[in-house]
Amino acid sequence: MRRSHPAPGQRRSGGIKLAEDGLVKLGFLAADTPVRKRDIVTTSGLGGVYPSGLAIGEVVSVQNGEYDVSLYAEVKPFVDVNSVRDVMVITEFEGKGRRWMMPSAPALRRRASDGPL
Repeated sequence: MRRSHPAPGQRRSGGIKLAEDGLVKLGFLAADTPVRKRDIVTTSGLGGVYPSGLAIGEVVSVQNGEYDVSLYAEVKPFVDVNSVRDVMVITEFEGKGRRWMMPSAPALRRRASDGPL
């Protein structure tokens, strides 16, 4: 799935430009990852570091990686990290500490089509 590059003058120049715009980069997505503008990014729970289903942000654009072998998404976080005053720390959750292998994008797509994960 090939994505078009932004018009000249609109191209992002690294993480600093993204940060200035209040965006984060979700990189190294497989070229066949089914991601598009307005998708909601959530934690997967894979790896046992974060629980699944925590809302991170909304995809504002999807671009080809530097060598066109992968994609990256520019994501607008739901929270402005510069203005956060209070946080809640999650210390226990189902799956905590479990190490899982990430399935390939086609496998994720097949499971998603079968219903909720």
